Amino acid sequence: MTRYLSIIFLTFISTLAYSQIVINEISYNPPESGQDSLEYIELYNLGSNAVDLSNFEFTSGINLTFDTGISIEAGGYLIVCESSDAMMNVFGVEGIVWDGGMSNGGEAIALKDAAGVLVDSLSYDDNAPWPSQADGTDGGGASIELCDSTSDNTLGANWRAATNDIGMIINGAIVLGTPGVANTVLCETQPNHIVNAAGLSFTPKDITIEIGETVRWENTSGNHNVNGGLDVYPNNPEGIFSGAPEAAPWIWDYTFNIPGIYNYQCDLHVGAG
Repeated sequence: MTRYLSIIFLTFISTLAYSQIVINEISYNPPESGQDSLEYIELYNLGSNAVDLSNFEFTSGINLTFDTGISIEAGGYLIVCESSDAMMNVFGVEGIVWDGGMSNGGEAIALKDAAGVLVDSLSYDDNAPWPSQADGTDGGGASIELCDSTSDNTLGANWRAATNDIGMIINGAIVLGTPGVANTVLCETQPNHIVNAAGLSFTPKDITIEIGETVRWENTSGNHNVNGGLDVYPNNPEGIFSGAPEAAPWIWDYTFNIPGIYNYQCDLHVGAG
């Protein structure tokens, strides 16, 4: 049986613009008993110029208006926190104290500039796709860190539980985090779509994706390959080829950056019906 999959791209121009100042690390439920003095939010300036934060304010999640003269240099970090003394004692970094506190179960955080224009906002959670207690955060000792400061920080999949051990244990939990310095977690490439290869078919057979998305083929049974080479399908925008047919299990990822319709086959089964 002949099987193929058509990939139809949606060509688009993104209108999203990410702020120069980003919420980059959050500690919302440190491993303390009683008051959580080690709650903090890290802001990062990913731009090439310093940013004056005078009269910027957090309007959701916590309450804080920055004093005149507060700024973040290019590539710099700024910590806002529950307790400046606790941050200095545990992490050796200074922090600006807020009013209120953070919810252990997740909530919205919003930062606006002096004119009331939204600078950055997100709604974190303590359940997947956000890092959870099972990952070592949410009371387990780890903050959560943006795995790539240029990625969309509103998506839980772009956050990871911190792994940097500062050499301190509180209530039996190792304290992990990087307030005031670069995050140490890395983003793992995750596919946007998964196609299963088993028997005589690819499932799903047809999908529509956007430019820049990654498709993963998973061979769970039998011998298969993915062959969309130009020698087989000359009308494909470019050739795709996983290699010769191989026995399960295997996975193969491909990121599509050229729009168009792509067809492919499994070489072993193309003439099966």
